[in-house]
This record gives sequence, structure tokens and C-alpha cells, in this order.
Amino acid sequence: MTLRITISKDRVNERYSGNVVLEGEVFAYGMHEGKPCYIVYMDTSEYDFLWRETVKEFKSTDNWREKLSEKYIQDPELEERLSDYAKFKVPGSLLAISHKRKSPHGDLTLIFKDGDVDFNPLSAYETFLKDKTEYLMWVQVLYDRDHFKVGNEKSLRHIGVEIEKKL
Repeated sequence: MTLRITISKDRVNERYSGNVVLEGEVFAYGMHEGKPCYIVYMDTSEYDFLWRETVKEFKSTDNWREKLSEKYIQDPELEERLSDYAKFKVPGSLLAISHKRKSPHGDLTLIFKDGDVDFNPLSAYETFLKDKTEYLMWVQVLYDRDHFKVGNEKSLRHIGVEIEKKL
């Protein structure tokens, strides 16, 4: 089940003119280095399939950068479809006012003045839950597909977030 996650206007940056609307399967919220961090976990299986199909003929000894460049020339839209932004379905309007940080875990963080938005594959969420004590102590809200594991509706309202279930 996909969630529509709406973060209220001005929660991440006063320069962003409207609500931030994201989609994912799991939502979490916590403070990181004194700033709010809105975390979205999403199914990236379609992206992962496209990536595997694109590189299936590559050998470990190949220069992957060159090989990918060749693929991008053959299919000019491929580079965009394989971008982090496409992988995590990041709204283009967020990109204009953010700074990007990529972690070695394959996630993407958009850094804003008043709060960060962190995008992760659903597989990372399942990994985090293996050490749930530390993770659950850090998050103030954790909404997993159809129920709260941490927090409640009041917690969501307090942080300016609305969640709707999409089929």
C-alpha cells in the first residue's frame, strides 16, 4: 500500500511555496543534528529492475562510467530514469531549493534550511528494524503502511504531516 505524505507548507523551507507531497510505503520523523528529518521509505523494485537490465552485460573489469555513457547515448531518457530523483520519485519542485547528499546506503537526502527530507529504499527500513531499539529510540513518529509503530495522529499534526493511504 502506498502512502501519500503531505508535509505542511514552511516545514522544510520558507522558499517552498506549498505543501511537500511525497509517496512511499513507510514514513518516519525524528530530529537529526538539531533539525527535523522527514524520512520516506519506498518500493524501488521497478528502478532496481531497470538498473539490473541496464548493466547485466557489464563485466566487473569494465569501465562502468564509459559503458553507462554509451547506454545514455543510445537511449537519451535512460540517464534520467536511472537518476536518484527518479528512483525515489522526488518532486522536481523540491530540487530547485535543496542541497543533495547521497549516502553509501543508496539513499538520498535533500537538505533544506528548516528540515531535511530523506529518501530510502524499503529494504533499508527492514534492515533498520533489525536493530529496532536504537532506531525506535531516535524516531518520534513511525508509520508503517497502515499503522503507527511510534506516535499517533496527534504526533503527525504536531509535526505538520498528513498521511493518506492510496491503493
